[in-house]
Amino acid sequence: MGFIRVDDTSGEWKLDTVVIAADGTFEYRKQLAMPEMSFFMAGEGFYPMILVNGTANHLEADMKEPGKYKMTGDLEQEYKVQEKINQLSQEAGARNYASFKEWHGAYEKDLEAVEALVNGVPNRTYRRLAVNEFVGVNKMSFLTAWSEWAAAGKPLSGDADYSRYMDTVIMDSRSYLSSGLLGVWLEWFGSSVGGDTAYLKKLDVTDQKLKDAGVRRGAFMSVLGDYFAAASGEMLEQVYGKGK
Repeated sequence: MGFIRVDDTSGEWKLDTVVIAADGTFEYRKQLAMPEMSFFMAGEGFYPMILVNGTANHLEADMKEPGKYKMTGDLEQEYKVQEKINQLSQEAGARNYASFKEWHGAYEKDLEAVEALVNGVPNRTYRRLAVNEFVGVNKMSFLTAWSEWAAAGKPLSGDADYSRYMDTVIMDSRSYLSSGLLGVWLEWFGSSVGGDTAYLKKLDVTDQKLKDAGVRRGAFMSVLGDYFAAASGEMLEQVYGKGK
């Protein structure tokens, strides 16, 4: 038995069960709500998957050697390109940067390299998917960096370029809400004031910067829920008044 990760229409993901026959073969068919970068797990094996509607692909792997596999089919070229992108991402993750400006500059150069790589393959859906995935993964790293700096005792206000990025980044996406990244972003603003006042700051940012009504409402409810769970009582009415 194996498992393939797929997203559903709500932005959440789940694992589809794949039955593997006694001779080691299996077949998986699905009409997807949207293309996605996924993975297939079987035994100790973990295999990256590019899921695009209208394509047929073949995975060949030896379960005794989980790290080795071969992908053929409609997206064979795309899989080879994705391996190069994954390698580029690993190399980028191993670098040390003196500042956020240097980090973001390196990311922009890497993004140009990714765009050049995907332009050489025929499937246009994959091209968009690969670029969006690369941008999304790096955006997640940027948004969560401050919490790692805080844990290391570094001053959060010490990098003006990072503060500018956090102040201008667009977060109007329900996927950021469901993944928790929106909450991490709001915590950045709350950390600048601390205490109960942090909740008021996060509500102000939600009101000023989030334009999508559904995302804004979800953010309000999340901040209010966090506050009520840890309320001291002193600012309860003021926080509730901002969020209702």
